[in-house]
Amino acid sequence: MRAHMKTRKHREIIRQALTELGVYTGSKLSFPTWFASHFEDLYPILKDRFQSASNDIQSRIAELLGRQLVVCSFAEQPKNLLMWSHYADSHAGVVVEYNLESQDFPRCTLEPVTYSGSRVFVEPLFFATTEPYGVELNKLILTKAVDWKYEEEFRAIVPLSRCETEARPKGVYYYLSLAPAQTRGVVLGAKATKETESAIRTVLASKTGMYLKKAGLSGTQFAPDLPDAI
Repeated sequence: MRAHMKTRKHREIIRQALTELGVYTGSKLSFPTWFASHFEDLYPILKDRFQSASNDIQSRIAELLGRQLVVCSFAEQPKNLLMWSHYADSHAGVVVEYNLESQDFPRCTLEPVTYSGSRVFVEPLFFATTEPYGVELNKLILTKAVDWKYEEEFRAIVPLSRCETEARPKGVYYYLSLAPAQTRGVVLGAKATKETESAIRTVLASKTGMYLKKAGLSGTQFAPDLPDAI
């Protein structure tokens, strides 16, 4: 709170809070000196005040972000066994490889995820200025529980207004449109059906420069084998 007092906006937030609580009745000019001399007594009062506001922010933050942003997730390792089990229908699905370094890739925030044992705490006073607010929200969006570290995930953060939408029975789905040149190819899971392979071949028939691979299950390691294109 001492650090926040260095900015005029934060001084006004703290002064207004103390005024509403009936603790401070002086002028704006005398507030900084008064605050410094009474800080030890004021800290518990302000901590309770802003902790209450913070709890409200934490409970609503996902809903607020969900109205403005979409997160598109990418994994760095195509051979990770847990990824195939969790996200590719236990090896019956497919993996699509994208070229994230392409100059044509949509302009957006594309950052690696940080894995932590603790949730990100968004301090209420950060909401008074634009720059710290954005930094804290990025931390919030780009932090996951340490249990998911094996994913080695990258997240593209895209404004909702730039996404394509599709209405389905379970709700509205949002998509990030990528040019064909940004897609390198598709890997079929080791347990993918002939129907799935046929459907993928039909899609790729009209594309140029994209590979199609069929993964196998390694006989020596707990990992899929990824052969050359088929």
